Amino acid sequence: MIKHVFNFINILLITLLVFFSVKLFYQVVSAQVLDVPYMDLTMTSEAVSAGPPDTAAAPKRTDFVAYQAILQRDLFKTKPVQAEVKVDAIDLDKLKQTQLNLKLWGTIIRESEQSYAVIEDTRKKKQGLFRVGDTVENASIKLILRKKVVLTVGGKDEILLMDSDKAKSGVASRQETPQREMPEPYEDTMPPVDTEDAVSLDRERINEALQNINQLMSQVKVRPHFQDGQPNGLLLSHIQQNSIFSEMGLQNGDIVKGVNGNMIESVDDALKFYENLRASPSVELQIQRQGEEMSLSYQIQ
Repeated sequence: MIKHVFNFINILLITLLVFFSVKLFYQVVSAQVLDVPYMDLTMTSEAVSAGPPDTAAAPKRTDFVAYQAILQRDLFKTKPVQAEVKVDAIDLDKLKQTQLNLKLWGTIIRESEQSYAVIEDTRKKKQGLFRVGDTVENASIKLILRKKVVLTVGGKDEILLMDSDKAKSGVASRQETPQREMPEPYEDTMPPVDTEDAVSLDRERINEALQNINQLMSQVKVRPHFQDGQPNGLLLSHIQQNSIFSEMGLQNGDIVKGVNGNMIESVDDALKFYENLRASPSVELQIQRQGEEMSLSYQIQ
């Protein structure tokens, strides 16, 4: 019970990384791809016949380009990872904003690991999780920064910004981009926790939090919730009876809005929350149920 409760909290935070599709999160992060056509945003060429079809020819042969999507998605992790370009090597201020039908929902920047970007093809209304070297529409992803992505289109570099940054004048580099500081997980910054009602969590289980994602994700569906066009938490649905989620008292339609009083508003917030939880003495999950705000408390021991 304790282990699954903490796994659930981390899942809610990490779910925001894939923004808009639990199936997408399951496919990319866990490399358990179930529906490649649904997830694939890469543009593949249609096979062009070299001449009129030969009705008496040998059995139909599948053109090689039909498999390009599989190669580009690197489902079996055989493609070498391309080294990320250094920020200093690109003058971001001079880059033209791309005119491609793409929307950047968020970026996940990890200094010691690969960075990812959540990008939507606005014509197809599909989102995908991409890394450096991947192809989206007819562009190649060259560099992923906080709230921006550098694309190579027709041999030229262009920049894709989040909608919230498009109105700003100029393009700031990663070092100049202002970052909203999250409060450190000290006890005096945490909301008060009623220890009598709080669920006890074993701190040693934290490092194992992501090991049972596949099993837990089959018990609930989680998707981002919006209010007035702005992200406003995570919406829970399809909670299975007798699952760990129902045992926690969660219900279909609950909106998880924050952790320890800090609202979930972006991908960066989710990552910072996750890191802060490692050292937190207590955790309080803020949710909205049928329009009313309430909290679920957990004590880490």
